[in-house]
Amino acid sequence: MSSIDARRLKVAAEESPGLFHELSALEPEALIQWAAGKGYELTVDEACELKADSPQELSDDDLEQVAGGWTNPTNNNGGG
Repeated sequence: MSSIDARRLKVAAEESPGLFHELSALEPEALIQWAAGKGYELTVDEACELKADSPQELSDDDLEQVAGGWTNPTNNNGGG
């Protein structure tokens, strides 16, 4: 990221889950408009980079796989 605004926005999104959710839901062109409304000037490249750098949320399937803990694949009753 080259611009100060892009770096400021990245830091702000890392510190604020609400801001992060708003940012991560947008496509780059919409992100540029959204950021401008919040006082940040971004290029298309910076918006794409912000999106690529954003940590991705786990899907429901991903969460189910980690929430259950460890199971022994050779034990059919799910015990460990």
